[in-house]
Amino acid sequence: GRETEFEEIHGYHLEQAVRYRRELGPLDDHGRELAHKAATKLANAGGRALDRSDMPAAANLLRRSVDLLDERDPSRLELVPDLCEALMALSRVEEAAELLRSARKAAEEVGDRRLEGRIRLRQLHLELVEGEAEEESALAETKTLLGSLLDLGDHGGAARAWRVLSLVHANAGHYDDMADAAEHMMEEGAASGEDSLVRQGATVYAVAAVVGPTPVPEAIRTCERSSGQVAGDRWGEAIVCGALARLRAMQGDFDEARAMYRREVTLLSDLGVSREAASTSIDSARVEMLAGDLAAAEALLRRDDERLAELGERYFRSTVAGMLGQVLLLRGDPAEAEGFVVLAEALAEDDDAWSQVLWRSARARLLADTSADRALELARSAVDLAETTADLELRGDAWSDLGEVHLATGTVDDAAQAIEHALTLYERKGDVTSTAKTRRRLDELRPAAG
Repeated sequence: GRETEFEEIHGYHLEQAVRYRRELGPLDDHGRELAHKAATKLANAGGRALDRSDMPAAANLLRRSVDLLDERDPSRLELVPDLCEALMALSRVEEAAELLRSARKAAEEVGDRRLEGRIRLRQLHLELVEGEAEEESALAETKTLLGSLLDLGDHGGAARAWRVLSLVHANAGHYDDMADAAEHMMEEGAASGEDSLVRQGATVYAVAAVVGPTPVPEAIRTCERSSGQVAGDRWGEAIVCGALARLRAMQGDFDEARAMYRREVTLLSDLGVSREAASTSIDSARVEMLAGDLAAAEALLRRDDERLAELGERYFRSTVAGMLGQVLLLRGDPAEAEGFVVLAEALAEDDDAWSQVLWRSARARLLADTSADRALELARSAVDLAETTADLELRGDAWSDLGEVHLATGTVDDAAQAIEHALTLYERKGDVTSTAKTRRRLDELRPAAG
């Protein structure tokens, strides 16, 4: 009854036996049987590592399992998407892309539509993260794959399709659609018996509650519910903690918010190097910005920018760089802020609404004193882009920045109107911290406004 505890060890010894046989010549039937046994044990251990979000261990074990099997072996093709999930988390993108390319070709050659669909979904996920997929075509193709996998009775594959759809909607800022996709992901994950997919769906649903239009008190209840659903999954627990940190900061409870984001950092750090562990400042720096501690926000963002640069990561780094540019601008360092704004613009993909808004708003404020027309053009562009999303916080910030640009260019009445609009958005979200700050700003402007 304790065999699973020793599967990795058993797999290692079988793997060594296969390696010795290969050194003597091509594998015979018995050698291929040993290879399958070794691959199965290593894959089982790798799957458990993936379930607990231990990506270094998962990548190691699943890679070894894949390498034991023939390229067209269905068992190998089944494992490749999971292996590539771990590789992507470790920013080993080129390795993942090549594995997926060859596996998709093999699935086509053997005529397995189900495996081909699952492999293509992982490719689409990678392409979306790397900015190599166009949003509308990715959306259409994923919906087609979803229908095909449902027709084949593959609930696990369907859950994975909904996960890709949630990413497409998240990039576009369509957070209601993101939440809907997360619900479907949980349903299909439950139907497939894969608890990890249910937990991933609950995690996505919690994030959607934070960045979408859900009022803060309700969003907190959603995240607390999700926290129970992901219990035992350290990656899921970490992401939900980060979501709760931002919500608590919106309520002005900064002690609890800091405890939450520190818990997020600890959980992800315990899981090893990953792009998620290197981007926790997206949550923690937001907390510190709401708390008014810009020095702390800067330190957190600088740390993650360095880590993400070492990983060669772009997806999260564009957001971190944009936030860092804004913080440095607010701290009175426009020269260095400009460098990070340029970096954010270079890294941000066209369909990444959040990063696109961040760099535009920051650049507009940097130009306000020297190029009023261009500054207003960029600030209005940021507002227009933010308004295509369901993110009340992002929209409020964009309108607030437009107000500051109007103020810097001498149009006080326009500034007050823009900031008043920001206030209504913060109030709709239930962000009492930003609401109070924005009201104070309006009180400062009203004597000068018409």
